[in-house]
Amino acid sequence: MTLTDRDIMREALEAIIEIEEDSPAAFRAAKLIAQETLDLLPAEKGKIRG
Repeated sequence: MTLTDRDIMREALEAIIEIEEDSPAAFRAAKLIAQETLDLLPAEKGKIRG
């Protein structure tokens, strides 16, 4: 099964909604999901992702 950018973004947003605010592990997981999602999205013209 191949996930589309939209599917990945949906999963990331749903995960962020479920975060326990006082849970450092949940925050780190959400941060990782967000970074991986950004890394998978096409870069905007003229911008370089590092």
